[in-house]
Amino acid sequence: MKKREGVRVYKQTVVNAVILAVIIALFLYLAIQLTSGFSLQVSTQRTQKITDSKYVHLEGYIFRNDEVLASDADVVYYAVGDGEKVGVDQLYAEIFTQTGLSKDAMADKQSKINDLSKRISLLQGGLGGNTLSDLGSVKDEIYRNYYAYVDSILNGDFSQADKVGDRLLSSMVDYSAITGGDATKDKLSSLKSQRDQLLDSIGGTRRTLTSDRSFTFFHSADGYENIFHTSKLEGLTRKGLDELISQEPVSASRTVGKMTYTSKWHLAIPIDEASYETFKGKVGSTLSVSFSDTDGLVLDMLLERVYADEEDPDSAYMLLSSFDLAHVAFLNRAQNVSILLSELTGYKIPEDAIHTKDGQEGVYVLVGNVIEFRRVTKIGQGDGYFIVNTFEADALEDPTSEIPYLNINDMIVTSGNDLYDGKQLD
Repeated sequence: MKKREGVRVYKQTVVNAVILAVIIALFLYLAIQLTSGFSLQVSTQRTQKITDSKYVHLEGYIFRNDEVLASDADVVYYAVGDGEKVGVDQLYAEIFTQTGLSKDAMADKQSKINDLSKRISLLQGGLGGNTLSDLGSVKDEIYRNYYAYVDSILNGDFSQADKVGDRLLSSMVDYSAITGGDATKDKLSSLKSQRDQLLDSIGGTRRTLTSDRSFTFFHSADGYENIFHTSKLEGLTRKGLDELISQEPVSASRTVGKMTYTSKWHLAIPIDEASYETFKGKVGSTLSVSFSDTDGLVLDMLLERVYADEEDPDSAYMLLSSFDLAHVAFLNRAQNVSILLSELTGYKIPEDAIHTKDGQEGVYVLVGNVIEFRRVTKIGQGDGYFIVNTFEADALEDPTSEIPYLNINDMIVTSGNDLYDGKQLD
């Protein structure tokens, strides 16, 4: 019995050894196959055209030709809209003083006048030129503004919601004016009658303001009108600009509006030596300026001046100008801006994908299961990537090139082992 048990133990040991040997052999076989398979694997990305933009981020200050309209008025009737252009000999406001009204009564009268004026303005705009043929576009505008309004609310962007809400209301009034016909006109007449009766009920001294020159009229002021006035730009140094920036705005308690006499305005931007070197050669050129605190406002502005203190190169500023007053009239004086420095259009290529073959820079691409070489021309560089010419740009510069240039939708090989022109992948 003991002898048989020993033989059985011996046989089991042999079987286990054989099984282990087979497992090791299979493992080695699989490792070899996987390794050889990996050696033929490559990573690719499709060639796409991009525009690579570089910006400098700065803070600027808006200068305008403003004149404050000061008054101790109890109530003001604005005959023109906020930010509306006023012509010569045009009524733009009526001021009521010495009315004897309490503060609450004055506030109530002012609120009702403003509300009626806004409703009248909306109806006048709707009746001003829309016809039945415009109904389709007006309805489309209502839908666009409605969904934009809902999106703004859901995203918590209530400032944008207010702007879109005003556009939605305006388009709805346009729709009502087109479809309502005489009823809308009757409503407008009724609102004007209510307004006139309300104005007559205020009492006190009533003074009519009529323009003696053209200007853009605003219903309020920010207190910086005399600080950041265009007249201050004459002979302005960086030290002088810093002093203006440090000043506090004046109280607007007695201000009932302001006149802006020219549509031209300026943006003064303090800069350091590096930015001075960047922009000093661009005087007289047009720069693309993005206003970061607004809803995507981008303006082309003329670079009029780049000033620097000879004793302190970091004490510099540059001055830009624009005639596009409507877009900036209600902006804060201090603005975060981004100025476009350069813009390159081409193909974006990872640094590791660039190779040199026969003295020519290029990339490998995958055509079917074959690796092929494509020539590229670098035109810019970023963090970990190059921008290279498009196929069309390269073809214009070198139409007889023997090595094909990289083209749109080519499959660029971004990683792989033992790459060469003509290699076939299994």
